Amino acid sequence: MKKCILSLLTCLLWGSFAMAQSNVDSLRKVAANEQTADSSRWDAMDLLITHYQVRVPDSARYFAEQLYTQAEARQDQGGMGRAINQLGIYHARRGNYEAARAEFERALGIFEELGDEFNVAKGYNNIGIIYYRQGDLSRALEQYQRSLESFERQGHQGRIAVMLNNIGNIYEDQGEYEKALDHFNRSLAMREELGDLQGMATVSSNIGIIHSNLGEYPQALTCYQRSLTIYDSLGNLSEAARMHVNMGFVYQSQGDYAQALNQYRLSLEGYEKLEDQRGVATGLHHIGMVYFYQDDFAKALEYGHRSLEVREEMGDQPAIARTLSNIGEVYEAKGDYEQALDYFKRSLAIKDSVGDQLGMAFSLAQIGKVTIGQGEYAAAEEYFERSLDLYESLNAREGQAIALQGMATIYEEKGNRGQARVLGVKALSLAREAGNVAVIQSSSQLLYRIYKSQNQTGQALEMHELYIQMRDSLNSEENQRATFRYEYQRKALADSLANEQDKVLAQLEYENQLGRQRQQLGFVGGAGLLLAILAVVLYHSNQRRQRTNKLLSEQKTEIEAKSNQNELLLKEIHHRVKNNLQTISSLLYLQSAHIKDAEVKRAVSAGQHRVESMALIHQKLYQRENLAAIEMKDYLSNLGRSLLNTFGYKPERIQLNIDMDELELDVDTAVPLGLIVNELITNSLKYAFPEGRTGTIRISMHRLADSRLQLTVADDGVGNLNQESGTSFGSQLIQLLTVQIGGKIEQGSEDGYWTRIVV
Repeated sequence: MKKCILSLLTCLLWGSFAMAQSNVDSLRKVAANEQTADSSRWDAMDLLITHYQVRVPDSARYFAEQLYTQAEARQDQGGMGRAINQLGIYHARRGNYEAARAEFERALGIFEELGDEFNVAKGYNNIGIIYYRQGDLSRALEQYQRSLESFERQGHQGRIAVMLNNIGNIYEDQGEYEKALDHFNRSLAMREELGDLQGMATVSSNIGIIHSNLGEYPQALTCYQRSLTIYDSLGNLSEAARMHVNMGFVYQSQGDYAQALNQYRLSLEGYEKLEDQRGVATGLHHIGMVYFYQDDFAKALEYGHRSLEVREEMGDQPAIARTLSNIGEVYEAKGDYEQALDYFKRSLAIKDSVGDQLGMAFSLAQIGKVTIGQGEYAAAEEYFERSLDLYESLNAREGQAIALQGMATIYEEKGNRGQARVLGVKALSLAREAGNVAVIQSSSQLLYRIYKSQNQTGQALEMHELYIQMRDSLNSEENQRATFRYEYQRKALADSLANEQDKVLAQLEYENQLGRQRQQLGFVGGAGLLLAILAVVLYHSNQRRQRTNKLLSEQKTEIEAKSNQNELLLKEIHHRVKNNLQTISSLLYLQSAHIKDAEVKRAVSAGQHRVESMALIHQKLYQRENLAAIEMKDYLSNLGRSLLNTFGYKPERIQLNIDMDELELDVDTAVPLGLIVNELITNSLKYAFPEGRTGTIRISMHRLADSRLQLTVADDGVGNLNQESGTSFGSQLIQLLTVQIGGKIEQGSEDGYWTRIVV
């Protein structure tokens, strides 16, 4: 049966392909037949050009040039305008924006002379698209508005809906989400009235992007799923693949990398089926970025370079620039600033050549950030100033905040904290206007450091709390609810169902025994009696099965409801515990600011770090599917980076090396181990790298052959901690925690200092 279905599907797919190819062949015959009327031939050419624009762009260009030559020979201005428009699309798809705009303006001039208002309005839209892709949002908006006004005069509802959507995209990019939503909703209402499913899916996707930008992830997923359902029903594989990309980005933003990778791979498979190289490159790029966010730089570079190779083969300059930029980010995260600068500058050169001002501003900020890392503050300041000028000319508030933040960091590094504070406050204000949570988070963290260094305790505490609030909002409980898979609750449900199934099996065995007894009676009583008995047995058996299935279904629903309630309650508990611990941490910081005794101040600060390490445990718990265990690699990576930031160490001076596979531990083991690692890293940062010495702190955790757990924390520093470390509270705490989890501890000072604990 399966083979028959597979054969049928194969035939249908082949038939669909053959039909499509047949249509193309027919169009080619019409276009080549000189006996056919010019209008019909040119219509055929126009359709062929549109068909080839995506997959065979050189063929599209060939037919566009043929159309223009023939129309010019007949002195047919309309045909020439159509051909020029198609040439503009060809250049735009290859990223040659100046050439594309020149062609579109040429076509617009022809249609204006002809008084062809419909194509004039389309021309405004085409030119607006080019300005939009170049990052010139104000000019793009001007062209879109002119197109909208023209279509409104014509009463062309479908085109009005398109322009409302395009204008909404401009406002979205400018961070004016209320205006964007207003235009998107008006467009969506018109498309629903027209029954335009494709348009409905497009606008729903754009609304989803706004929800995603605002951190409203459940609403974003709902919009994307609605669009995906429509695209699936229309058989639009390309747009369906794009929706998988959008959904992957939402999961990625929530830290659910497994779901994100799944969505990106579904997208990649869709694009591969379509042989859409642009989409394939996009899928490879996004998969690489997931690995990047997981600190798997080798995989990130592998996928990044694969994406770059595809895009270079296509000659898609803007896409090449974006990929170069992303690869540069990976090298920057690795601390390889020379490679990062090379990729960022190559990206900048391409963006400059195609007139992508928004992209140029971003690349300049990237280069400025790397240059800060190299200690070249004067050069870095120049890059950020150029970036800021571009962002201001484009009225991009989010970008202005990023550039100002970079300049503030330079002044902070140079010791001019007053100017750093002024720029930081301005950056925070712009980030709040733009509503970008990530930029608000980084700006508040910067101001926290500045206020703290100036002993402005109240302002520092305010910024610290804002930083925590923004950090948590990116992975809030409300956002997590939309994607949680209820693993432990499903297990409880499965156990309950297994018990019910045991009862059903026992009942069925009873029915079988009864059937066998009645079968024996049937041999004595005759075939008629046997059939009657079997009929009764089957009837009762069927009735029992129906009752059992109904009972199982009701119990399953009830268990799922209770499980969901329990899960959300447990997540809420972890969330509140984490918040309470963060409050304690803030209070300890506030208290330490008023302590004069240096030794007491250090003790309170150490206590603050310990509280934060426990808070991080509970944060990781309410963000995960498994509420009873902690994934230690991710937890220790976050803990280590947090301590490096607290002590003010940059990656180029102290590197953190996490040598372990993903490993889940229960809370009773994870909390003591987290506190132990907190103490050991703190000791290394305080004593192992004096007088500007560089080095590495390595954390490894592995299962031994006997299933015991081995934790090692080592540094390659000077190798001798402070003389009193063996009797300090930190060392005593390490000893007590090791005993608590039944472990054994070893320490040594060869090639630095190391501590090994076996549990």
